[in-house]
Amino acid sequence: MSFWSSETLRDRALRERLIEPFQEARVKSAAYELSVGAEVFRTSTEPAVKTMLVPGAQFEIPPGQLALLITEEVIRIPPDAIGFISIRAGIKFRGLVNVSGFHVDPGFHGRLKFTVYNAGSRSVVVARGTPIFLLWFSSLNQPTADLHKGDHSGQMEITAEDVMRLSGDTASPADLKLKLDDLRLDYDKRIHALETNQTLARRLLIGLIGAVVVGAAGLIIKESLLPSSQPTVSSGSAVTNPAPASPPPSPPPASLPDAGSPP
Repeated sequence: MSFWSSETLRDRALRERLIEPFQEARVKSAAYELSVGAEVFRTSTEPAVKTMLVPGAQFEIPPGQLALLITEEVIRIPPDAIGFISIRAGIKFRGLVNVSGFHVDPGFHGRLKFTVYNAGSRSVVVARGTPIFLLWFSSLNQPTADLHKGDHSGQMEITAEDVMRLSGDTASPADLKLKLDDLRLDYDKRIHALETNQTLARRLLIGLIGAVVVGAAGLIIKESLLPSSQPTVSSGSAVTNPAPASPPPSPPPASLPDAGSPP
């Protein structure tokens, strides 16, 4: 397998009508520069329908969005070759990348469709007729009878099925960041509400415990100030107070000695 040189590409493309319309100035570094065609579909478009472009008309591919582009040129891959496709570096540096196929089968005939994704942070503006795609031809070791027989053979336009296949929300990095920010904000609100509820619960619990302690202390103090209770007797018996104990007898007074008696 060998890639065609610029000379081979010019010669065979003209003789075999491999690229129509063909411009020799588009042959550069062994590749042919294909241009944007008359139709485009973008996932950012509402409603989800393709847009028809007049020559030179511009369109925008926002960040994080997909677009389906079709070439202005009709391509024919001969049985002894295979095609390889890409996007020019200048467009890639702006963030636009090809996310569809990267080769073209032998025997394919029709316009090429490119599904591109804007991975950059800014919109990419493209105009109809701008050469942004690259096509290389590479020779097989011999012509093959196993030619392209897929659904894309003979394609000339962006179909309704193409649009439906690509329609829907596209999770761009910018959209994901917004969703993450919303989730973080909602999480913070929930945590704040939970902390507030816990604070109120703690305050109520402390107040309840305080009320119980104060009530218990009041009961204890009240009981300590009440007079002692009288002894309880059985029914029919009289209550008698014990008689006070009689004081012990006083000792007899000592006798005084008589006058004139010896001591």
